[in-house]
Amino acid sequence: MSQIVDYDDKELEKLSLYARNLSPMLREITSEESDIDLSNVVMSHYRLSKIRQQDIQLKQDSPDYELVPGDAVGTAKVKDPKEEFLSQIISKLNEFFITDLLTDQDMVNYLYTIKDKMKENTLVMKQIDNNTPEQAMRGDSP
Repeated sequence: MSQIVDYDDKELEKLSLYARNLSPMLREITSEESDIDLSNVVMSHYRLSKIRQQDIQLKQDSPDYELVPGDAVGTAKVKDPKEEFLSQIISKLNEFFITDLLTDQDMVNYLYTIKDKMKENTLVMKQIDNNTPEQAMRGDSP
């Protein structure tokens, strides 16, 4: 096409880019089978949770109109790998239990159920026994 049409025209180049990006979005054949009937779908449960809210209160008229610089540079401690692995497991479980409807006993029972199911799977247990925790998490049942 560049040998037939002079592409120095910016409007023609814009039209060409627009048409090229529009073409995959256009359907030539509409299929009636692709329509999904959602008339009998009912939402039975939902959960709302506030992730984070913060007010840093920076106002020009206030006397505290400045940020405090970080002063703890270089004071981090080395994390114990076992403790870090355990904290990852606890954070995953906490994500499951973000609700007011579960008691402490419900949560403990759920944890025992997961543990028992993992012990039944011999392939997963071999992976856990023969690999580091990081490698085992990438296995068949993280």
